[in-house]
Amino acid sequence: MSIRDIRIKDSKGKQKYHWKLDRHTQNGVYDEVERRLASCKAPQWLLDSHTYWN
Repeated sequence: MSIRDIRIKDSKGKQKYHWKLDRHTQNGVYDEVERRLASCKAPQWLLDSHTYWN
């Protein structure tokens, strides 16, 4: 499964969190709204496979 970005909104439609998966670190991705870290287990970042030579 490939996921581009993750957005979570409240019941009124106001955006609470937004993780842009193109801006990741080794530990995970920081939220654009509240700077909360979302971590992943064994991620395979497709962006990195296009950035670095294998």
